[in-house]
Amino acid sequence: MNKNKDNGFREQQKAMRTQLREQARERLVDEFCELLSHSEKENLRWKQPAIDLMEGLYMVWLSQRVTNSEGSPTSFRELVARCCTILHMHIPANPHGCVYKASLRRGIRRTPFFDRYMMLVASNPKGSSLSHYIGK
Repeated sequence: MNKNKDNGFREQQKAMRTQLREQARERLVDEFCELLSHSEKENLRWKQPAIDLMEGLYMVWLSQRVTNSEGSPTSFRELVARCCTILHMHIPANPHGCVYKASLRRGIRRTPFFDRYMMLVASNPKGSSLSHYIGK
């Protein structure tokens, strides 16, 4: 009997974690879309390693919510170029390579960007969590 309760509890926790991840992913995409509406004249700066930015932009690109002037989903390279221009960063020669390196992180020295972002969302459900990574 206890085993069934434990399994039910684990399933419920797993469903809650999945829901939190999905909500955080949607919020991340929303915040990056809002960031892309800014101008480079605002002097915004990314305060974390570029690999974190590439990881976040890759999630935005996967959502296919950002479109180009023709209405087609923007390419990952275009998305990176636009965001790096806004944030006054050097555009990586191989943004996909940065995303690959980010996917290899498993929390030994630095947890993945999205995991850290999820913790910010959980601690501040209403505020802008991406603003922790951006400064002037």
